[in-house]
Amino acid sequence: MVTASFYKGKKDLPRFQHKGLGFFLILGICSLFPFSADSAVSFLPEAEEYIENGSYAVQTTPKTFHGFNANIPYIPASIIKIVTSLMVLERFGPDHRFTTPVYLDDQHNLYIQGSGDPFLTSEAVRSMARQLRTSEMRSLRSLILDNSAFALESPPPGTQGTDNPYDAGNGALVVNFNTVSFAIDHTGGVSSGEQQTPMLPLMKDLARAYPPGRYRVNVGTLAPEQEEANAIRYSGELFLAIFAEEGITFTKGYSLSKVPAKAQLLYNFRSPITLAEMVRRFLLYSNNYVANQLFLLAGIQQRGAPATWEKAKTVAEQYLAGKLQLSPEQAIMVDGSGLSTRNRVSAEAMLAVLHRFLPYHELLPQESGMYLKSGTLTRAYSYAGYFDTPQGLAPFVLMLNQQANNRDKVLQLLHKKINNLSSRH
Repeated sequence: MVTASFYKGKKDLPRFQHKGLGFFLILGICSLFPFSADSAVSFLPEAEEYIENGSYAVQTTPKTFHGFNANIPYIPASIIKIVTSLMVLERFGPDHRFTTPVYLDDQHNLYIQGSGDPFLTSEAVRSMARQLRTSEMRSLRSLILDNSAFALESPPPGTQGTDNPYDAGNGALVVNFNTVSFAIDHTGGVSSGEQQTPMLPLMKDLARAYPPGRYRVNVGTLAPEQEEANAIRYSGELFLAIFAEEGITFTKGYSLSKVPAKAQLLYNFRSPITLAEMVRRFLLYSNNYVANQLFLLAGIQQRGAPATWEKAKTVAEQYLAGKLQLSPEQAIMVDGSGLSTRNRVSAEAMLAVLHRFLPYHELLPQESGMYLKSGTLTRAYSYAGYFDTPQGLAPFVLMLNQQANNRDKVLQLLHKKINNLSSRH
């Protein structure tokens, strides 16, 4: 199982199964809710005191949903990750595994061609080395990295340039989610912060800015203006170190270049985990890097390489309009993670997303009788998912764009109301 400090191993992904629908969930979007919607006054009047600027919607029968400001778009924060998940699951399929091609030329240079695998972790790199290791592959000339599959115009929309992992940048050949874990002891000694990752020179350079302690930071912290170069340095150092531990050495280190036409394809390294498992993990940990990586890969899948934010945004717009029949007045998506405050979605539009996401609902985190995804930005607090009731799954969404974070109070009121309705049937 692929792990990293970011992702602790969880139980195996369950098979996709439809929960009993009962009277709650109708399949299909049906031209986006051609049925009645009640106001908060008639359905949940006690929630009004907690909603200064926001909305909610919950479906209670196949022909009725209850909502407050349900047709007004708000900043969704991380619940937009459900849209990203749905888009890539439908485009690639839940069993899809991303690949990283490996080439060799006649000068004994090894090429690793990044294609955007979001889970190219230390464990995956070690697996790659072990699959490559043969008597002929013990000593090579150079390790050459190819990151030309991405040509990003800017850092991820909404990132703030902090050292936090959630601000990590994206790229075609990125390892460990573009984050580095290290520890500094009281004497200033630096070591790797995780067992699966060897000590790297990059860690010492990063550690100079920190007091003793344990850290996980994104590589852009070292030199923000050279974020792409930092990512390649991290990948190069990690590949060299792990390959050396597995008995493969390079006399001239690593460099950056495109794979030449004359190079021979050795094999395509397949990700150890499926796309569905990737989605399950990044929804659980709300990993912005993985969400944006998948967002960009959807752009490549339809528009071709290299990946750009503009391509991904265009593909997302087409998906929202075509598959989900949502207009720009109902949903705007500029990134896959929800970090950008330019994202907008209405509560009724999110219900449409949840309708289509039903076959994958078990990929959402489970909590207190709900399948639940949260979203948090400054002055943006949201929830979306399904109430799990004896009669079936009741999809719901809640978005507050206000100073007071009252989402838990409103969620509790909604959950109680739905449970009361369920007990009557």
